Amino acid sequence: MGLFFGKGGFGPRPGSPKGKGRSEPPPRRPGPQMDEEAQKAAMKKALAVLTEEQAGRWREMIGETFEGALMLHPRGPGGR
Repeated sequence: MGLFFGKGGFGPRPGSPKGKGRSEPPPRRPGPQMDEEAQKAAMKKALAVLTEEQAGRWREMIGETFEGALMLHPRGPGGR
């Protein structure tokens, strides 16, 4: 009975620093990023191997280029 209803609870989680409860996850590392010129060069190279029909279908699927700003939530609802 003391285990569930007694003083102290269950203690720290296995693998966490003793007495500190849950530890924070390690910070995320940024992924590889390409500058705008490198992206354009890569897209030009990829489109060069397509047939005219494939290139037309590709343009149809992606539509017009988006020029506005994107507003993304950094960590989901509530910023947590």
